[in-house]
Amino acid sequence: DKVKFTSSDGKVSNKIWIDPTTGTLNATDGNFSGKFKSYNPTTWNEINIDAYSGAIVMKGPSVVQDDNRDLPYDGATQTELFRLEFQTDPDSLRRVANMRLNGIHTYASIDGIDGFYFGEGYGDGKSSFAMDLFGIRYIDSEGNYYSMSWQDLLEKVN
Repeated sequence: DKVKFTSSDGKVSNKIWIDPTTGTLNATDGNFSGKFKSYNPTTWNEINIDAYSGAIVMKGPSVVQDDNRDLPYDGATQTELFRLEFQTDPDSLRRVANMRLNGIHTYASIDGIDGFYFGEGYGDGKSSFAMDLFGIRYIDSEGNYYSMSWQDLLEKVN
């Protein structure tokens, strides 16, 4: 009832087997390299792990049904909802992580180089808020730019 794997001396380790009824690969521990994808064609949920570029990406439908929120709505597209990836700081050449959460009309990013960012996107008519080691800044939808260093902000509070 199982496809079992044996060592070179013929012993079955019971640490890895395939269940042909369900198509499930069962294993204790593992070392993998390359790209991996888990996809559910019914819900359109997808998780990609890419060891080459250093990214984990979660995708799902852009819109779901009201009466069954596990199923995509007619006319929906698959969209990226979450990304965790490596990047390299060009000045120090150190490896850092970046995380991005995509919302309906906004996104938030925690970036190992640029700090925290929350906004509607980049460009004209988009507002955004950012915070890093140097201070905070806000750009409104009219393009007006406001910023303050942490030192200036703390002096105002005291």
